[in-house]
Amino acid sequence: MVFRHEYQPNRLNEWTMVLGVQSATLLRPPLSALPSLWAAPERASEPGPRLLLDPGVTLGLRGALVLNVLLAFGLGALAFWRLGRLGASAKRRLFWTAAVLLGGPAAYLIHRAVETNRAWKPVPAEATQPAPLLLAGSQRAA
Repeated sequence: MVFRHEYQPNRLNEWTMVLGVQSATLLRPPLSALPSLWAAPERASEPGPRLLLDPGVTLGLRGALVLNVLLAFGLGALAFWRLGRLGASAKRRLFWTAAVLLGGPAAYLIHRAVETNRAWKPVPAEATQPAPLLLAGSQRAA
C-alpha cells in the first residue's frame, strides 16, 4: 500500500508561506516558466540545464503559471497602451510589448526605466532671430 500526502494550508501563516513560494513563479519570465510544463517532476532538482526551469510549475503549481502568464499579458497591454499615449511609433510599441510578454515583470521594469515620460515630451522650438548679413567692404547697403 502506498500513502499519498498532499499539502493543504489551513492557517494564515501556512497560506503566507505558500504565497511566498508561488511569488517566485509570478516574477519569473514566462519564457522560462512555460517549458517547465513538459519537464519530468521526478527529475526537477537534478543538476544541469533543468535548473533554469521553474521547479514550482514542474512539481504541479499550474495556477501560479496561469497567473504568471496573465500578469505578463496585463503588463504587455499596459506597456502598449502607455507608449501609445506617449506618442511612440508602432514598431517601438510592438517591440516593448513583445519584450514584456517574453520577459515578464523584469522586462516591464526595464521598459519603464528606458521609456520615461520625459523622453517623449515635445521640446519647444526657440524663436531665434536670423543672423545679420555680413557685407564685404566693397558692398554697401542700399
